[in-house]
Amino acid sequence: MRDALNRRFDVVLAESLDQFSRDQEDTAGLFKRLTFAGVNIVTIAEGDITHLHIGFKGTMNALFLKDLPRKHIADCADESRTASRLAASATDIESSRR
Repeated sequence: MRDALNRRFDVVLAESLDQFSRDQEDTAGLFKRLTFAGVNIVTIAEGDITHLHIGFKGTMNALFLKDLPRKHIADCADESRTASRLAASATDIESSRR
């Protein structure tokens, strides 16, 4: 932040806004401090970042983090069902060989 305040750069380039943080408060705080220092944030995915991006993407990232544990559990359940089907198929093949 010291370099931003000393005008050593005027743009921060990133792949996407969520590369800064998935925490809405952290991203908003960084945006506020950089904007105050006269530094723009530009991302490949979103382009020039504005207050609208901070609010919208911050909300979407917060929802993503909220749903992540549930999604992980669902993914694990899907993997378990797939493994069970494969095991059943292997058992059926083994039984048919006898």
